[in-house]
Amino acid sequence: MNKIFTHIALICIVLIIPKVLFSQESIFNGFESTFKKANKYYENQSYPEAILCYEQLIKKNNNAPELFLKLANSFYYVNDMSQAGKWYEAYEQTAGGLSDEELLRYASALQVNGKIDDALILLKKYQISNVSTIELSKRIWQLQNIDILYEDSMQFDVTPISLNTSYDESAPMILGGALVFIRNDPSLQAVQRIDGFTNKPFFRWQFTERSNQGENGEFNFQYSRPQQFGEEIHSKFHKGSISFTTHGDSMVFTRSANLGDVSMGYSNQLFFAKMESGKWVEYGEFPFNSQKYSLTHPFLTDNDKTLYFSSDMPGGYGGMDLYSSHYVNEKWTTPENLGNEINTSKNEGHPFIQNNVLYFSSNGHPGLGGLDIFNVRLAEPNPEIVNFGYPINTSSDDFDFVLDSTGSCGYLTSNRDADNDNIYEVILYKHTFPIVIQGIIKYKSNDLANPVSEMHLLTNANLELIDKSTNMTVLNTHTDDKGNFSIKIPYKSQFLLKVEEEGFGKAIVSMEIPKNHLDYLIHEIVIIKD
Repeated sequence: MNKIFTHIALICIVLIIPKVLFSQESIFNGFESTFKKANKYYENQSYPEAILCYEQLIKKNNNAPELFLKLANSFYYVNDMSQAGKWYEAYEQTAGGLSDEELLRYASALQVNGKIDDALILLKKYQISNVSTIELSKRIWQLQNIDILYEDSMQFDVTPISLNTSYDESAPMILGGALVFIRNDPSLQAVQRIDGFTNKPFFRWQFTERSNQGENGEFNFQYSRPQQFGEEIHSKFHKGSISFTTHGDSMVFTRSANLGDVSMGYSNQLFFAKMESGKWVEYGEFPFNSQKYSLTHPFLTDNDKTLYFSSDMPGGYGGMDLYSSHYVNEKWTTPENLGNEINTSKNEGHPFIQNNVLYFSSNGHPGLGGLDIFNVRLAEPNPEIVNFGYPINTSSDDFDFVLDSTGSCGYLTSNRDADNDNIYEVILYKHTFPIVIQGIIKYKSNDLANPVSEMHLLTNANLELIDKSTNMTVLNTHTDDKGNFSIKIPYKSQFLLKVEEEGFGKAIVSMEIPKNHLDYLIHEIVIIKD
């Protein structure tokens, strides 16, 4: 009996051991299989799928720096800076040794997450071991003086529009009394398709009728229920941003194209369409389209003879750059890069132009974090890139800035309040030009022995308003016999005021224009006479 029991026990042991070995091998094989799958997704830039795999692997092995780093990079590429920062920190604490590029990504994630001091430490660390560029120096300076970007916050009112959903809404463009935009609501597709790079449905066009219910110059827009726009223009993949011609009967639009293999992703290209018998009819493409690079964010200006757009075509400064092309002799000219004053080593896009001012988005120029919205006067020989500051910009991504014909109301896209993109209405409390500025001019002697020397009225003096950017005189006037003056400022620019009077002599002073239309427009100009 004992022998029989012994044999049975031995048999049981023999049977149990292979089962345990098989279980361990399955776990290892499963880990290895998921690891290979994750890396393949990562290499093919299918970051949402890579993230899911890496998160599964980390649950099984929570001390794997390589997984932390790839997970951090994946979150960075899908623009989830909160998670990117978390996993960069985990990698740095367990392994350290971030590459220069990853150090900059980590700094960007920290900035977006509001950790300005920590971001500065990383940027200065990068600066020590690398050649310091003007771009990097500007970014460090801006972070050290971040409060400047909050100074003009009372000039703007930024509110989400009522049409926003849990899906992504972006690319707002005004067409007459309508607002056209894109949305990735799956119900807008007859056949359900998913973008493998975002795990979200493809974008489709919609429009809403907008009407201002405000009184006495106030803005209070109401929006109708959105409807599909341009259904007759077909696309298997994304429909993107649109720019309409002056009369609204033609447009240039973005559409994504598959590169032949889904794992290779998509390129964005530009196409043209016109309205015929109440329907949009596609009639051609931009001659410089290529599946080797993307062209996107078109904007027509200059009576529809100039096309601005963003592209990563060869020859740029890095990432996406802004380009222009002109319609000459019924042909579009070779695209011209807007130069390194506007373009940076990162991404510039979403151009919009009004009154010769270019508005665009960038994550290369210093700002509050993510994509910020900037503006620049195109006519100036040394253009100054101006960050709008808060609340137009936030630490999140802010882009797609457009204005209506008044220049006082517009829209932008942002992910500031959610994990998805939404459209925001922007009201600019600013002057509408021309504006009249009145005031009085006085002068006093620069007498060091008598610092409180007497002030004098500068009466019957000739005044010359000079545009600082062109050095051209745009207005001549004079003070009256009490030193009072009245000047009509014709347009937005930086001006100098040349003052001349026989007994006084000549002087040139800066003519400061109040930024806010609610500011007091009575100026007292005091000139110190040497």
